[in-house]
Amino acid sequence: MSRRLPGPRGLRWLRACWALKRDPYLGVHRLIAKHGDLFRLRLGRSSEVIVVSAPELAEEVLLRQASSFRRSSSYRELRSLLGDGLLSAEGERWRTHRRLIQPAFQRGAAEALGPLIEGRVAAATTKWGARGGLNVQQALLELTLEIAVSALLGIEATPAELRELLNAMMVPMGIRPTDSRRWLPWVRVDGRAEAAATLRRLAAIFIRRRLELGAQGADLLGQLLGAEEAGALTREDVVDEVLNFLAAGHETSAYALTWTLYLVAQRPELQERLVVDEGELTQRVLQESMRLYPPVWAIERETERSVELGGFEVPAGRTLVVSVSGIHRHASQWRTPEIFDPDRFLPAASKARHASAYLPFGRGRRQCIGEDLAFHEMRIVLEAVVRSFHLSLDESVPVVPKGGVTLRPRDGLWLRLRARG
Repeated sequence: MSRRLPGPRGLRWLRACWALKRDPYLGVHRLIAKHGDLFRLRLGRSSEVIVVSAPELAEEVLLRQASSFRRSSSYRELRSLLGDGLLSAEGERWRTHRRLIQPAFQRGAAEALGPLIEGRVAAATTKWGARGGLNVQQALLELTLEIAVSALLGIEATPAELRELLNAMMVPMGIRPTDSRRWLPWVRVDGRAEAAATLRRLAAIFIRRRLELGAQGADLLGQLLGAEEAGALTREDVVDEVLNFLAAGHETSAYALTWTLYLVAQRPELQERLVVDEGELTQRVLQESMRLYPPVWAIERETERSVELGGFEVPAGRTLVVSVSGIHRHASQWRTPEIFDPDRFLPAASKARHASAYLPFGRGRRQCIGEDLAFHEMRIVLEAVVRSFHLSLDESVPVVPKGGVTLRPRDGLWLRLRARG
């Protein structure tokens, strides 16, 4: 490098590595506060990671110099579990699959799925109301996965299939939320090979079920099966994309809603405003929740060639982490960034911000293809929950952010639900 990037060294480096191992989310934020918008952290004798936490630098990585970067090894490791779908694919394979899948997410597709989503949400809130107290995190993971299977694949899955699917999909994060054989609802587990086999078996079942109903359709699986019939995709490609979209299509929505309900449950007056809202406040609440607690809290890339970033030369083969959560709390873009304030997303307030100051769905060519559907689903869920219940926190279970593949409450989110009259 022409200049040496800042970063911890000596004993401070050892402390930083230990802090990141214990708590990646908190550890990264402490390093950002100490070392600024661009720094390096050595992970061993020959490897290092470069952390980016300013919007203008993120724009260089994700947009302006995107062709100089590829997915990092962390994404590639997902292939062993979910196959080589859009989450990990590169080059011509990624471009081909994205083009074939795009029609399933065209304008109007989300609205067309509204009645299906509303039906699933209504059934879920009825069930939740009978409990009084609820681990909302687990309940939302179950609900959003059920919606994803129906909306993306055009089929119904049995409760047993959904439980098995959810348990297997939690393996990348090292947790299984619904495994009744274990004492705690969130426990670390192994079993990647077993989970991968389970996922591919279930995907094959779902595809056969869809073929029995009829392959044609405008939804995701309809587009994939049409491409297979035309010779553009293999059956293995179809399975890979089914698993990629089921994983990405439920998990981020579930955690975004979890953090939103955490914030809303602490504000009874906001709940009353949301009950009568016609959509604008609901939208801003979701946006502000994903600013404070972005489910995709970090985006990793690797340099394919040497690039200049922030006045430093970054050689090929280096791993960069774009800290979405750091950018979302950057003092240059957000006044009092630790405070929850949905009015930040009023049109007038948004104009002055950098285009890459807000990245809940990424940016550039790999921005989330299902962003519109995710927002539509989350609006329906939030509206249904606040119109059905008065919400309050169960303070006996602390809410601590835990950064893994996604950002989630470490011990779940337990709420008290009191039905509205």
